Amino acid sequence: MSLATSINPSKAFMDIEQQLESKMQPISPREEYINKLRDRLITPPTILYENPEKGWGLVVIFVGLFSGVLITWLLLFLFRKKRPS
Repeated sequence: MSLATSINPSKAFMDIEQQLESKMQPISPREEYINKLRDRLITPPTILYENPEKGWGLVVIFVGLFSGVLITWLLLFLFRKKRPS
């Protein structure tokens, strides 16, 4: 029989509880912390909803495409080999 099956789970739990109780000191939180926590739990949060302006996505896409075409055209213009006439 293994050790894990021979130990009663509730007895093991109680042993752990007693060990923790003997080694840990109880604490009492500051009153201001309790009040602040209570206020945060009771008061509903303020939620701001911002309606995004439509059309900005298209403007960004247009500017990006235009910039890419312009840069490509400039690079081709600057680095193109001159043809002999």
